[in-house]
Amino acid sequence: MSSFNIKVSKEEKQSIYVSSGLLILGYALATFMKSPDMFARFGSLIVCVGVLFSIKGLPQLVDSAKSIYDEQIKMLRDSIESACEGHQYETEMRAQMAEVVEPEIVKLEISMNKQVHFVRNRLLRIEGAIVIVGTLTWGFGDLLVLR
Repeated sequence: MSSFNIKVSKEEKQSIYVSSGLLILGYALATFMKSPDMFARFGSLIVCVGVLFSIKGLPQLVDSAKSIYDEQIKMLRDSIESACEGHQYETEMRAQMAEVVEPEIVKLEISMNKQVHFVRNRLLRIEGAIVIVGTLTWGFGDLLVLR
């Protein structure tokens, strides 16, 4: 599974849509009212959306899901161990499992770690981008509106 196949979550979409909507609404309202300070005020609302997004703690939730993956891999290894233990051809089975199954488990483990890392970083980038856009709008938004 490619990292690009991981769908954007509902919370991510909501925060992007709300931030974009506030940006457009703020600019339109500031232009209509001929009040550049109004656009800057909407920048502060965008910062609030970014902060609320970070308060949800989605990157931390993704990190906590990693422990579930690790537990599943441990259970898989334990079940292989229990299947081999006490078997008539235990040494041969262990050797075959180490040769055939273990590399696949390692690949799965690496893939899951990459996926968790990718999603966590994407969430942090979205959160940071919202706060940066809001802060810049808050600070310099009045300069962008024509009087």
